[in-house]
Amino acid sequence: SPLGLGPEALVPNHNDNPPSGDKRYLLRPEYVESLFIMYRLSGNQEFQDLGWEAYQSLERYCKTDLGYTGINDVYNADDSERIDHMPSYFIAETLKYLLLLFAPDDYLSLDLFVFTTEAHPMKRELKKE
Repeated sequence: SPLGLGPEALVPNHNDNPPSGDKRYLLRPEYVESLFIMYRLSGNQEFQDLGWEAYQSLERYCKTDLGYTGINDVYNADDSERIDHMPSYFIAETLKYLLLLFAPDDYLSLDLFVFTTEAHPMKRELKKE
């Protein structure tokens, strides 16, 4: 999208430009979570670069004086109306995954921890052989 943020839902159609679907961005974590996991598994810096672009878009379009807010239409750069709402998962998940994407690999080892669906790290019980 022109804002560098993904829509809430996308209905692929080669004839639609922009694509149809829910055009809002609601500060969800799934994209940056995927970037974090892919970076950790591959070591490919391209995933960090994409995360940095996402972070810059969050700062440019979603940051307010009091926090962050969603965007009503990610395809309309001229009128990116904000949604007056910052869900708790934004800090608990979205920003946490961005932090982890840029933290040293040993900051939180994927060999020692797994994440719940709410992005809480839980220490794995490793079997002793």
